[in-house]
Amino acid sequence: MNYTIHRIHQIDNPLRLQLKFYLATNKISRQYPLDEQRIEQMLQLMTGHPDYALWVAYDGDNPVGFISGNLQHSLFHDRIFAFDLGWFVLPGYQGKGIGRQLMDTYVHWAQAHGASVAHFSVVFADKEADQRSTDKLAAMGFEHWGYLTRKVLSE
Repeated sequence: MNYTIHRIHQIDNPLRLQLKFYLATNKISRQYPLDEQRIEQMLQLMTGHPDYALWVAYDGDNPVGFISGNLQHSLFHDRIFAFDLGWFVLPGYQGKGIGRQLMDTYVHWAQAHGASVAHFSVVFADKEADQRSTDKLAAMGFEHWGYLTRKVLSE
């Protein structure tokens, strides 16, 4: 199969519905529910702000995965860092190299925009799924770096 990846600058209604469904039902949203207005704001930012990007993988005309990220300018030194905002491939399309193609696209974009490091977070899933994601990222050249900790201050 030949899959294509497109950077999205404008979201048509079928794609909007699919992205909203994912954003409203993924594991992060189950912990931190997103309303319709917030999801729309996220999509507008990912497609309209120069420091954000959204790519969608297609099988023909059908979206089968996405990745998004943003650039942040360090306050401590003259460097730019890239951070992910999400990465997903439909279960029936996993294991076909689409996730790697999406990740390569994100990394190349980060490099082309001056980022010295591309970060990718693995959180919010169960331990088994987090480990699988961590292993996949390690196979793509990412290294474990530090720890993410949190303290919940309100629900």
